[in-house]
Amino acid sequence: MPVELAVGDNIALLNGVTFAPEEGVFDDFVGGVSFDRWAIGNGAWGSGNGGVVPKNVSYSEDGVLILRGNGLYYAGDDVKGVGALKDGRNTGAALISKFKTAPGRYETKMKVLPRLGACTALWTFANRPTASGVNDNHEIDIELPGGKTSGIVSFKNVLNTNYITEQYFSSQDVNLKEAFSAPEETFLNDGRWHTFGFDWYTNPGRVVYFVDGRVTAQSDVFVPTLQTHIWLGNWFPNNSGFVGQSLFETDYMYVDWFKYLPFDSSQSFEACDPGITVGNGHRFPLPHFPGGLSRNQQSQ
Repeated sequence: MPVELAVGDNIALLNGVTFAPEEGVFDDFVGGVSFDRWAIGNGAWGSGNGGVVPKNVSYSEDGVLILRGNGLYYAGDDVKGVGALKDGRNTGAALISKFKTAPGRYETKMKVLPRLGACTALWTFANRPTASGVNDNHEIDIELPGGKTSGIVSFKNVLNTNYITEQYFSSQDVNLKEAFSAPEETFLNDGRWHTFGFDWYTNPGRVVYFVDGRVTAQSDVFVPTLQTHIWLGNWFPNNSGFVGQSLFETDYMYVDWFKYLPFDSSQSFEACDPGITVGNGHRFPLPHFPGGLSRNQQSQ
Protein backbone atom coordinates (compact mmCIF):
# COMPACT_ATOMS: atom_id res chain seq x y z
CA MET A 1 0.00 0.00 0.00
CA PRO A 2 1.42 3.41 -0.90
CA VAL A 3 2.10 5.88 1.88
CA GLU A 4 1.61 8.85 -0.45
CA LEU A 5 -0.14 9.56 -3.71
CA ALA A 6 0.60 12.25 -6.26
CA VAL A 7 -1.77 13.98 -8.66
CA GLY A 8 -2.00 11.82 -11.78
CA ASP A 9 -1.38 8.54 -9.89
CA ASN A 10 -3.85 5.69 -10.02
CA ILE A 11 -6.17 5.82 -7.02
CA ALA A 12 -5.13 3.52 -4.17
CA LEU A 13 -5.76 3.23 -0.45
CA LEU A 14 -3.39 5.00 1.94
CA ASN A 15 -1.44 3.77 4.95
CA GLY A 16 -2.85 0.27 5.18
CA VAL A 17 -6.49 1.41 5.41
CA THR A 18 -8.95 -1.24 4.22
CA PHE A 19 -12.59 -1.27 3.14
CA ALA A 20 -15.51 -2.60 5.18
CA PRO A 21 -17.49 -3.79 2.14
CA GLU A 22 -20.26 -5.51 4.10
CA GLU A 23 -21.43 -2.04 5.15
CA GLY A 24 -21.23 -0.53 1.67
CA VAL A 25 -23.87 0.51 -0.84
CA PHE A 26 -23.98 -0.15 -4.57
CA ASP A 27 -26.89 1.02 -6.71
CA ASP A 28 -27.16 0.56 -10.47
CA PHE A 29 -30.71 1.99 -10.57
CA VAL A 30 -32.09 -1.00 -12.48
CA GLY A 31 -35.83 -0.75 -11.92
CA GLY A 32 -35.59 2.91 -10.93
CA VAL A 33 -34.89 4.64 -7.64
CA SER A 34 -35.15 2.69 -4.39
CA PHE A 35 -37.17 4.81 -1.99
CA ASP A 36 -35.71 2.82 0.88
CA ARG A 37 -32.29 4.21 -0.09
CA TRP A 38 -32.98 7.60 -1.60
CA ALA A 39 -35.07 10.71 -1.16
CA ILE A 40 -35.77 12.75 -4.27
CA GLY A 41 -34.87 16.41 -3.97
CA ASN A 42 -37.79 18.83 -3.80
CA GLY A 43 -36.44 22.15 -2.62
CA ALA A 44 -34.06 25.00 -3.30
CA TRP A 45 -30.90 26.63 -1.98
CA GLY A 46 -29.06 29.66 -3.21
CA SER A 47 -30.86 32.42 -5.10
CA GLY A 48 -32.31 32.98 -8.55
CA ASN A 49 -33.07 29.35 -9.43
CA GLY A 50 -36.01 26.96 -9.42
CA GLY A 51 -34.44 24.38 -7.13
CA VAL A 52 -34.41 20.63 -7.67
CA VAL A 53 -37.73 18.92 -8.39
CA PRO A 54 -39.02 15.32 -8.65
CA LYS A 55 -40.42 15.96 -12.14
CA ASN A 56 -36.85 16.04 -13.44
CA VAL A 57 -36.04 12.49 -12.26
CA SER A 58 -36.61 9.43 -14.47
CA TYR A 59 -34.83 6.28 -15.60
CA SER A 60 -34.33 4.17 -18.70
CA GLU A 61 -35.53 0.62 -19.17
CA ASP A 62 -32.22 -0.96 -18.23
CA GLY A 63 -31.41 1.26 -15.29
CA VAL A 64 -29.78 4.50 -16.35
CA LEU A 65 -30.83 7.23 -13.95
CA ILE A 66 -31.85 10.35 -15.91
CA LEU A 67 -31.60 13.71 -14.16
CA ARG A 68 -32.98 16.55 -16.25
CA GLY A 69 -31.91 20.17 -16.06
CA ASN A 70 -33.95 23.02 -17.53
CA GLY A 71 -32.09 26.22 -18.41
CA LEU A 72 -33.20 29.79 -18.94
CA TYR A 73 -34.72 28.97 -22.35
CA TYR A 74 -37.10 26.38 -20.90
CA ALA A 75 -40.68 27.29 -21.82
CA GLY A 76 -42.56 24.07 -21.07
CA ASP A 77 -45.47 23.66 -18.70
CA ASP A 78 -44.75 20.24 -17.19
CA VAL A 79 -42.15 21.43 -14.66
CA LYS A 80 -42.61 24.10 -12.01
CA GLY A 81 -39.88 25.52 -9.79
CA VAL A 82 -39.77 25.51 -6.01
CA GLY A 83 -37.20 28.28 -5.60
CA ALA A 84 -37.18 31.91 -6.65
CA LEU A 85 -38.10 30.91 -10.23
CA LYS A 86 -41.51 29.21 -10.39
CA ASP A 87 -41.88 28.76 -14.15
CA GLY A 88 -39.63 25.72 -14.53
CA ARG A 89 -36.51 27.60 -15.61
CA ASN A 90 -33.23 26.72 -13.88
CA THR A 91 -34.66 23.58 -12.29
CA GLY A 92 -32.45 20.59 -11.68
CA ALA A 93 -32.72 17.18 -10.04
CA ALA A 94 -31.07 15.48 -7.08
CA LEU A 95 -31.07 12.29 -5.06
CA ILE A 96 -30.18 12.37 -1.35
CA SER A 97 -29.25 9.20 0.48
CA LYS A 98 -31.52 8.11 3.31
CA PHE A 99 -28.59 6.05 4.56
CA LYS A 100 -25.88 7.93 6.44
CA THR A 101 -22.27 7.70 5.36
CA ALA A 102 -18.83 8.25 6.88
CA PRO A 103 -15.17 8.02 5.81
CA GLY A 104 -14.75 5.80 2.76
CA ARG A 105 -14.69 5.75 -1.02
CA TYR A 106 -17.48 7.47 -2.93
CA GLU A 107 -17.77 7.12 -6.69
CA THR A 108 -20.26 7.34 -9.50
CA LYS A 109 -20.17 6.54 -13.19
CA MET A 110 -22.03 9.24 -15.08
CA LYS A 111 -22.34 11.50 -18.07
CA VAL A 112 -22.40 15.10 -16.89
CA LEU A 113 -25.10 17.51 -17.95
CA PRO A 114 -23.05 18.99 -20.80
CA ARG A 115 -24.16 22.64 -20.69
CA LEU A 116 -22.70 25.68 -18.98
CA GLY A 117 -24.93 27.13 -16.28
CA ALA A 118 -25.87 23.79 -14.72
CA CYS A 119 -23.71 22.37 -11.96
CA THR A 120 -23.31 18.59 -12.10
CA ALA A 121 -22.23 17.40 -8.66
CA LEU A 122 -21.54 14.58 -6.23
CA TRP A 123 -21.29 15.81 -2.65
CA THR A 124 -21.63 15.03 1.04
CA PHE A 125 -23.48 17.44 3.29
CA ALA A 126 -23.91 17.63 7.06
CA ASN A 127 -24.84 20.81 8.88
CA ARG A 128 -25.47 21.35 12.57
CA PRO A 129 -25.94 24.55 14.59
CA THR A 130 -23.43 25.50 17.25
CA ALA A 131 -23.69 27.48 20.49
CA SER A 132 -22.10 30.46 18.74
CA GLY A 133 -24.75 30.41 16.03
CA VAL A 134 -22.22 29.60 13.28
CA ASN A 135 -23.30 26.65 11.16
CA ASP A 136 -20.95 23.69 11.50
CA ASN A 137 -21.05 22.79 7.82
CA HIS A 138 -19.13 19.67 6.73
CA GLU A 139 -19.07 19.07 3.00
CA ILE A 140 -17.04 17.40 0.23
CA ASP A 141 -17.86 18.43 -3.36
CA ILE A 142 -17.08 17.34 -6.88
CA GLU A 143 -18.55 19.98 -9.21
CA LEU A 144 -18.57 20.48 -12.98
CA PRO A 145 -17.87 22.52 -14.99
CA GLY A 146 -14.79 23.94 -13.30
CA GLY A 147 -12.66 26.89 -14.25
CA LYS A 148 -13.95 29.59 -11.91
CA THR A 149 -10.46 30.18 -10.50
CA SER A 150 -9.06 31.10 -13.92
CA GLY A 151 -12.23 32.90 -14.96
CA ILE A 152 -12.70 30.57 -17.93
CA VAL A 153 -15.52 28.17 -17.04
CA SER A 154 -15.00 24.91 -18.90
CA PHE A 155 -15.57 21.17 -18.79
CA LYS A 156 -11.80 20.83 -19.18
CA ASN A 157 -11.74 21.45 -15.41
CA VAL A 158 -13.30 19.83 -12.36
CA LEU A 159 -13.74 21.67 -9.05
CA ASN A 160 -12.81 19.74 -5.87
CA THR A 161 -13.76 21.39 -2.56
CA ASN A 162 -14.05 20.37 1.09
CA TYR A 163 -15.51 22.50 3.89
CA ILE A 164 -15.64 22.77 7.65
CA THR A 165 -18.11 25.60 8.39
CA GLU A 166 -19.10 27.82 5.50
CA GLN A 167 -16.02 30.04 5.91
CA TYR A 168 -13.19 27.51 6.01
CA PHE A 169 -12.62 25.40 2.93
CA SER A 170 -10.05 24.08 0.49
CA SER A 171 -10.99 24.43 -3.19
CA GLN A 172 -8.90 23.13 -6.08
CA ASP A 173 -9.85 23.91 -9.66
CA VAL A 174 -8.18 21.14 -11.64
CA ASN A 175 -7.41 21.06 -15.36
CA LEU A 176 -7.19 17.38 -16.32
CA LYS A 177 -4.67 17.89 -19.10
CA GLU A 178 -2.25 19.41 -16.59
CA ALA A 179 -3.10 16.98 -13.78
CA PHE A 180 -2.58 13.93 -15.95
CA SER A 181 0.25 15.35 -18.09
CA ALA A 182 -1.89 14.44 -21.09
CA PRO A 183 -1.03 15.41 -24.69
CA GLU A 184 -4.54 16.75 -25.30
CA GLU A 185 -7.31 18.38 -23.32
CA THR A 186 -9.97 16.16 -21.75
CA PHE A 187 -13.49 17.53 -22.05
CA LEU A 188 -15.67 15.96 -19.38
CA ASN A 189 -18.87 16.82 -21.29
CA ASP A 190 -17.75 14.68 -24.24
CA GLY A 191 -20.81 12.39 -24.06
CA ARG A 192 -18.74 9.52 -22.66
CA TRP A 193 -19.10 7.76 -19.34
CA HIS A 194 -16.65 9.02 -16.71
CA THR A 195 -16.15 7.86 -13.14
CA PHE A 196 -15.85 10.58 -10.49
CA GLY A 197 -15.09 10.03 -6.84
CA PHE A 198 -13.14 10.74 -3.68
CA ASP A 199 -11.61 8.89 -0.76
CA TRP A 200 -12.35 10.55 2.58
CA TYR A 201 -9.95 9.84 5.46
CA THR A 202 -10.03 11.21 9.01
CA ASN A 203 -6.90 9.57 10.51
CA PRO A 204 -5.02 11.53 9.35
CA GLY A 205 -7.51 13.83 7.68
CA ARG A 206 -7.30 13.83 3.90
CA VAL A 207 -9.59 13.90 0.89
CA VAL A 208 -8.25 12.34 -2.31
CA TYR A 209 -10.29 13.25 -5.41
CA PHE A 210 -10.16 11.26 -8.64
CA VAL A 211 -11.53 11.03 -12.18
CA ASP A 212 -11.48 7.77 -14.13
CA GLY A 213 -9.29 6.15 -11.49
CA ARG A 214 -6.57 8.84 -11.40
CA VAL A 215 -5.95 11.37 -8.65
CA THR A 216 -6.96 14.94 -9.55
CA ALA A 217 -6.39 16.68 -6.19
CA GLN A 218 -5.74 16.10 -2.49
CA SER A 219 -6.56 18.15 0.59
CA ASP A 220 -5.40 17.70 4.19
CA VAL A 221 -7.00 20.89 5.55
CA PHE A 222 -10.63 21.49 6.56
CA VAL A 223 -11.39 17.77 6.27
CA PRO A 224 -14.91 16.88 7.49
CA THR A 225 -15.44 14.59 10.47
CA LEU A 226 -19.25 14.48 10.73
CA GLN A 227 -21.39 11.55 9.64
CA THR A 228 -23.31 12.69 6.58
CA HIS A 229 -25.61 12.02 3.64
CA ILE A 230 -24.53 11.80 -0.01
CA TRP A 231 -26.13 13.93 -2.73
CA LEU A 232 -26.06 13.32 -6.48
CA GLY A 233 -27.53 15.59 -9.11
CA ASN A 234 -27.52 18.91 -10.92
CA TRP A 235 -28.62 22.39 -9.87
CA PHE A 236 -28.37 25.99 -11.09
CA PRO A 237 -26.22 28.45 -9.14
CA ASN A 238 -27.14 32.08 -9.73
CA ASN A 239 -23.52 32.97 -10.47
CA SER A 240 -22.22 33.00 -14.04
CA GLY A 241 -18.65 33.13 -12.74
CA PHE A 242 -19.15 29.75 -11.07
CA VAL A 243 -20.55 27.55 -13.85
CA GLY A 244 -21.55 29.99 -16.58
CA GLN A 245 -25.02 31.01 -17.81
CA SER A 246 -27.70 28.43 -18.57
CA LEU A 247 -28.45 29.56 -22.12
CA PHE A 248 -30.23 26.38 -23.17
CA GLU A 249 -33.65 24.79 -22.91
CA THR A 250 -33.27 21.25 -21.55
CA ASP A 251 -30.46 18.73 -21.22
CA TYR A 252 -29.65 15.67 -19.15
CA MET A 253 -27.25 14.11 -16.69
CA TYR A 254 -27.06 10.29 -16.83
CA VAL A 255 -25.96 8.04 -13.98
CA ASP A 256 -25.00 4.40 -14.54
CA TRP A 257 -24.22 3.57 -10.90
CA PHE A 258 -23.24 4.89 -7.49
CA LYS A 259 -20.97 3.11 -4.99
CA TYR A 260 -20.01 3.81 -1.38
CA LEU A 261 -17.43 1.65 0.41
CA PRO A 262 -16.77 2.65 4.04
CA PHE A 263 -13.28 2.42 5.48
CA ASP A 264 -12.30 0.29 8.44
CA SER A 265 -12.60 1.41 12.08
CA SER A 266 -9.23 3.21 11.96
CA GLN A 267 -11.09 6.08 10.27
CA SER A 268 -13.23 7.48 13.05
CA PHE A 269 -16.03 10.04 12.69
CA GLU A 270 -18.49 12.04 14.76
CA ALA A 271 -21.99 10.56 14.87
CA CYS A 272 -24.48 13.07 13.50
CA ASP A 273 -28.03 13.17 12.23
CA PRO A 274 -27.67 15.73 9.42
CA GLY A 275 -31.25 15.44 8.21
CA ILE A 276 -32.53 15.74 4.64
CA THR A 277 -33.69 19.30 4.16
CA VAL A 278 -34.91 19.25 0.55
CA GLY A 279 -35.96 15.62 0.11
CA ASN A 280 -39.68 14.97 -0.03
CA GLY A 281 -39.41 11.26 0.77
CA HIS A 282 -42.60 10.74 -1.26
CA ARG A 283 -43.07 7.38 -2.94
CA PHE A 284 -44.42 7.87 -6.42
CA PRO A 285 -43.84 6.14 -9.77
CA LEU A 286 -41.00 7.68 -11.74
CA PRO A 287 -41.30 7.90 -15.52
CA HIS A 288 -39.17 5.49 -17.45
CA PHE A 289 -38.30 5.43 -21.11
CA PRO A 290 -38.08 2.03 -22.84
CA GLY A 291 -36.58 3.67 -25.91
CA GLY A 292 -34.26 5.93 -23.98
CA LEU A 293 -30.52 5.90 -23.55
CA SER A 294 -29.25 2.54 -22.32
CA ARG A 295 -26.22 1.93 -20.12
CA ASN A 296 -24.51 0.22 -23.07
CA GLN A 297 -25.27 2.91 -25.64
CA GLN A 298 -22.30 5.17 -26.36
CA SER A 299 -20.42 3.24 -23.68
CA GLN A 300 -17.00 4.38 -24.87
